[in-house]
Amino acid sequence: MAAYRKAQTKNVAKLRVSVMFRFSPNQHHYRFKKENIEKIASAISQSTFPSHRLISTQTGLSLTTVGNAVKALRETGIMYENFTTLPDEQKTCGHLLFHEDIHHIVIDITTPEFSMWTVNSKLSDSSVFRYIYNPNFSEKDNLRIFFERGRAHLETRVRYFCGIVLITADGSMFTKERVSDLYRPDEYRPFISDCIKTDFSQNADCVVTFGKASEYFILSDNCRKYRNHRIYYIFIGKNIISCCVDNGRHIFTCFPHDTTSFNNDAFGHGESADIRSVTDNLTSLIDHADTVIAPDTVFIDSDQFVFDSAMGKQLQKNIDRINNRAPRIIIYRGKPPLFIKGASLLLRKKLIENFLASSSD
Repeated sequence: MAAYRKAQTKNVAKLRVSVMFRFSPNQHHYRFKKENIEKIASAISQSTFPSHRLISTQTGLSLTTVGNAVKALRETGIMYENFTTLPDEQKTCGHLLFHEDIHHIVIDITTPEFSMWTVNSKLSDSSVFRYIYNPNFSEKDNLRIFFERGRAHLETRVRYFCGIVLITADGSMFTKERVSDLYRPDEYRPFISDCIKTDFSQNADCVVTFGKASEYFILSDNCRKYRNHRIYYIFIGKNIISCCVDNGRHIFTCFPHDTTSFNNDAFGHGESADIRSVTDNLTSLIDHADTVIAPDTVFIDSDQFVFDSAMGKQLQKNIDRINNRAPRIIIYRGKPPLFIKGASLLLRKKLIENFLASSSD
């Protein structure tokens, strides 16, 4: 790796003259109580179109306090206010919106296939860089390569970023099949922090687990009608991770197996997967989960494979045949994946808290 490091030293030097800049918010002159900041940040981060009245209703705070918070956030430059009339509103009012050209950076190291995402503040656009762990390299060299190449990839796609969130494996995560004897990310947390600081000139703004990121998205407006359900969420990438969220609370996360244990050609990159192979394997996985946790709803998500409606219908038929009380199967087609959006929402909450807590006084 000596030759690699020598070559990369030149590349890293070039990255210092970057086209991607950290967004620097303007100062504001308002002051807020800590508990109020947390309430306002939660209400705004989880709402699709937060209005003054909606924030006031959800937080129990006065419209004056909410109005001052909105003014402060507008002054920072991260948000703006759009005056529109939504179907459930009685009159035209201001709704807070995030600027689309300011992105979040989401770094996922939950599996040996590392990924680095940019997600715009509206969660409507994303770009991803993937890196598969190379067992021929050391743990640190794998992480170093991932961060250096990821930074180079992302800076060609976005101009401004406003915060970094790191997604790690859950403490409750367990492995049924060995994925890698070398992959031990928790042991390298200090080194990972150094990599982030070296390549982005700052520390991660927050660190979350896969389960908590999934939970937070389910609690947001995006999945409002499923908040009171017991949800089994399955994410399919190179590896499969799943977790259970019961009535908005994360219960556990598990790492059943990687996709190589599925039938040959079960998945097709960039095209519809083979229905029979996928449904047979997912039927077995969901049936086992139904026996253990009895979910009301099963979300199936993937950032690399395309599952059409026929697969979802066939899978639902299989599950209905096996169980008297079968869970509802939902193929999540949102981009980026559900847990990546959840991590971005958590970062949004953290940033709002930081913006409201700062003042020019």
